[in-house]
Amino acid sequence: MSGWSLGSLPALLVVLAAAALPSAARSDEPLTLERIMGSPALSGPVPRGLALSPDGKLATLLEPRADDRDRYDLWALDTATGQKRMLVDSTKFGGGEVSEEEKMRRERARVGGTRGVISYAWAPDATSILVPLDGDLYLATVADGAVRRLTDTVETELDARISPRGTSVSFVRDQNLFLHDLATGAERALTTDGGGAVSWGSAEFVAQEEMDRREGHWWSPDDSRLVVAKVDESDVRMVPRAAIGADGTRVFEQRYPRAGTPNARVELFVFDPAAPAGRAPVKLDLGPDAVCRDVDVVFHAAALSSPWGPDAAFQRANVDLTRDLIAAARRAGAGSFVFVSSPSVYARWADQTGLTEDTPWPDRPLNAYSRTKGEAERLVLAADAPGFRTVAIRPRAIIGPDDAVLLPRILRLVKRGRFPQFRDGQALVELTDVRDAARAILLADLHRDAAGGQAINITSGQPLPIRDLIQRLGQALDVEVRTIPVPRAVGQALSGG
Repeated sequence: MSGWSLGSLPALLVVLAAAALPSAARSDEPLTLERIMGSPALSGPVPRGLALSPDGKLATLLEPRADDRDRYDLWALDTATGQKRMLVDSTKFGGGEVSEEEKMRRERARVGGTRGVISYAWAPDATSILVPLDGDLYLATVADGAVRRLTDTVETELDARISPRGTSVSFVRDQNLFLHDLATGAERALTTDGGGAVSWGSAEFVAQEEMDRREGHWWSPDDSRLVVAKVDESDVRMVPRAAIGADGTRVFEQRYPRAGTPNARVELFVFDPAAPAGRAPVKLDLGPDAVCRDVDVVFHAAALSSPWGPDAAFQRANVDLTRDLIAAARRAGAGSFVFVSSPSVYARWADQTGLTEDTPWPDRPLNAYSRTKGEAERLVLAADAPGFRTVAIRPRAIIGPDDAVLLPRILRLVKRGRFPQFRDGQALVELTDVRDAARAILLADLHRDAAGGQAINITSGQPLPIRDLIQRLGQALDVEVRTIPVPRAVGQALSGG
């Protein structure tokens, strides 16, 4: 299988990281209380929302204004020349007051208190960018910088996105989902019964705060269908929430699912955007039997992956649901079940190299994740039988395009110039290209009879000390990284070991 190397990191990484580096504050400026709290920030401007245009020609980012560090404008970098220009000046548009719901969403996204352009989305053809600003929606043309206003309402438009083919913009207003035709400017409501405890097209509180899911509706690649979440919070209890600001404190009543109390009920429906008004959407059944219906192979890669968390959550997500999925696959007559396990089943507080599929697991798992992944793997392999072959693969530290977990976390620490390290960074790390992991999954099914009942380790064969990985990333970003030693006892406590 092909290996992945740091030399193949996209050039965009270097361009964007360089753009994100803060400039040093002037050393001759008096350090007063007003200056500490004023603009620009002493640490220098810190851009957000880095993205690449669909054609790869521009890198876009949100950058704070020099005179107001909490207000962001939209900028673009030419990836070929490095030339930088402003695309949307947030002071020239908007000005309205955003809803309390939008303010809470920003708090959950950890951008509370910011103003101006908070998010944006590229059009698929790379000619324009959708920009929500102060409660309304705008479309900025990349070539000439022209900005067209799409909505002008008292209400705040939420969760706006451009359809994959660029024909429409979908958004949520007053808890209902709307469509805006970009060619004609026509607008229509896809749902009408949202209100009170019921909403359409938005992620509920638990999804946003605990699951890192911000979306509540999804387009099909050809624009012909929309999958929309319907959220009913009727059973979620109301609690008071204090909003503390410079002008005083206001108290709001909001629905909040405290531990042990009912959560929101979430259902998914499929809409045809071209269907005449009044046609009912199709409700999706996402139970194990439904997802296994009429399939020959089940690829099971979902898991709760975290170094810490409640044991019950790991047991339910990683073990119980795997058991349910195996049973459903059998009932459906599937011929193969490929489970994405984890090399964390070997994890212990000791150096380990040259691990094979026959290497024994530790008597005491390192944490709840490694324990439940191992238990789920045993369930999968025990289910192997003629006509229903089961295989487990164990890829290590998957990276690649659209990685939202591993490298982004490492890069955030590297760009700060400080990186925590155990044992002076001598611990070895091995990275797996996502393409190799995907190829291994497909091969496990293709050779199901030969691989059935087995667990297979997936490796790049290129382990390196974590210190070397951090140094290479620092050099690529032109950042001097200072390592911070972390005592072993602290690491064990954090991991639950």
